[in-house]
Amino acid sequence: MNCRFFIWLALNNKCWLSDRLAKRGLPHQPACPFCDQAEETINHILAGCVLSREVWTRILKASASLDKNLRKGFNSLVILVAWLLWKHRNACVFDGTPPQVQTVLSQVAAEGHLWCLAGAAGLQELLSRSAQPP
Repeated sequence: MNCRFFIWLALNNKCWLSDRLAKRGLPHQPACPFCDQAEETINHILAGCVLSREVWTRILKASASLDKNLRKGFNSLVILVAWLLWKHRNACVFDGTPPQVQTVLSQVAAEGHLWCLAGAAGLQELLSRSAQPP
């Protein structure tokens, strides 16, 4: 349920990141915690940053040719990756975790396995494809 709510927040640009905090005069980070080069926005964190682009590139290469029965799995995979990028961002900001692509990919594999056990249809095949080296 947290993932669905997060995706709704992200799609509606309601995540409390530096861009929103700055508009309200609240303390905020000067730049993206992943790359330290751009303003921190939800679009940048989930798609524009070099770290997130590398994660998506590795994940999406594995999902390049999808047949119809894997679409639900692909939708789950997109939500899972976005959720884990968000959690990794929070670990970097609040816990001082260094930003690393491999950390996010390992979390995708671990949490994806749990999602499969919970019944995420079609996700297992996509996860096994993305676990192979590029």
